[in-house]
Amino acid sequence: MGYTIRILYKDFISRYMICVNSSDVAFLKEKEAVVTILKEVNASKEHCQCGKTKEFMKTELENKLESRREKKLMNNNINNNNYKNNNKNNNNSNNNK
Repeated sequence: MGYTIRILYKDFISRYMICVNSSDVAFLKEKEAVVTILKEVNASKEHCQCGKTKEFMKTELENKLESRREKKLMNNNINNNNYKNNNKNNNNSNNNK
């Protein structure tokens, strides 16, 4: 079976850059950034292939990337909520002085 997912490098990076722990990806050339993301998620070479302008993937890899992306988004959302709650509590305690 072939690669059912075809996505431009810039779109791949925009969507899945959150899956890596390093912000250095933003400074790499597109193809290098895609390869870095794929290495970070331990993508199997049989599930993807780099073209000239697009990444070709099988559905299994897309599911893996989406799952990892969703977890990162959830963690970021939880961290942001904790930060907001801490600031709100600090502001309330300062107002009570």
